[in-house]
Amino acid sequence: MEKESEAGSDHLEKKILRRLPYEILGLAGLLALATAIIFDPISAFLCLVGGIVSCLSFLWIKRAVILYLGTQKKRSLQRLIIFQLLRLGLIGFIFLIIIYFFSSRVLAFMAGFSALLLAMAGEAISSIWKKSWKT
Repeated sequence: MEKESEAGSDHLEKKILRRLPYEILGLAGLLALATAIIFDPISAFLCLVGGIVSCLSFLWIKRAVILYLGTQKKRSLQRLIIFQLLRLGLIGFIFLIIIYFFSSRVLAFMAGFSALLLAMAGEAISSIWKKSWKT
């Protein structure tokens, strides 16, 4: 009985992880559209770029965790930490570039970048909602 629930949970997690990048891009697109209507096209573009960077960051983390944590070696954990520090450095560099060139529109980029959080929150609420209906 317990193995069945673990298998179902594992299938649900894989399904969500496969769907999440598309949801991030979709939410970033909706945010960019709303930003274009309310503000200006440059802010909308930066919002969309933020969503794309967020999606790529998620895919990079997902790949790194699967690749490096699948093995039980200390060296793999060190590589994972190095790659994650590199990822954070690249995201910080992108923020610095946007702040330098578009200092008044950095919030638009951050709104697109937060699409990851919105998509994850939506998936969590959806999972809880489905689970409560089954019981």
